[in-house]
Amino acid sequence: MKLTRVIEVLDELPNDATPFVQEPWSQLSECVVHAEIIEGPYASLEERYGMTCFLEVDLIRDLFEQLMDRSKPFGHEELVNRLIQYARNDA
Repeated sequence: MKLTRVIEVLDELPNDATPFVQEPWSQLSECVVHAEIIEGPYASLEERYGMTCFLEVDLIRDLFEQLMDRSKPFGHEELVNRLIQYARNDA
């Protein structure tokens, strides 16, 4: 699944889910979503596929809400780019 698709189906994911995204992060990066954090298997994802923890679904929802409250509406592509920027610089 691509990161942009994960964002499209965000409402269908549990709050505690976490996307792991292949680096370098972009809208078209491959992504795997895990519903709970357990020690161990994530290290293998990172090692095998170059995937790293992105942002938890509940945090992504909060960020979307903040961005949508602004006077200038964002399109889907811009929202995904803002999430990537936040994950890189502020998370």
